[in-house]
Amino acid sequence: MALYLNLTSAPAWLANQSWSQAQLISIIQDYVPTVASNYQGRVYAWDIVSEIFNDNGTWRDNVFYNYLGAEFVEIALYAARAADPNAKLYIEEYGVEELNVKSDTLYSLAKDLKTNGVPLDGIGFEGHIISTQIPPYTSVHPNTQRLGLYA
Repeated sequence: MALYLNLTSAPAWLANQSWSQAQLISIIQDYVPTVASNYQGRVYAWDIVSEIFNDNGTWRDNVFYNYLGAEFVEIALYAARAADPNAKLYIEEYGVEELNVKSDTLYSLAKDLKTNGVPLDGIGFEGHIISTQIPPYTSVHPNTQRLGLYA
């Protein structure tokens, strides 16, 4: 079960308006508990945010990031923890299985969140891997080790 704030495909009512920061925080704080409360106690883990980085490690353009910056991730994680205190909370991303600029950015975000006490229990790899382009173990292993320290 996943609770997504994947905003590359945000609905038009959300993406095509101007918002204040307070309005967008309210949307997150209303949306997350509304979804999570339907499954509270029955779901082991939630993917709270998904696909928030471009392949070059920059933040993906979306309405929440454009108005709130990286703080939208923190807001969503806190809202999810409050809505379902026993569920594990994850950030997931594709293209971060091996050491690269995108996995470096994800690592930095996870480290900052954990250092600041934000409820993050793990990192999910989407694993969009082509059989002829499997990332080398020598790059995947050290990346999973470093992410394991903070996620």
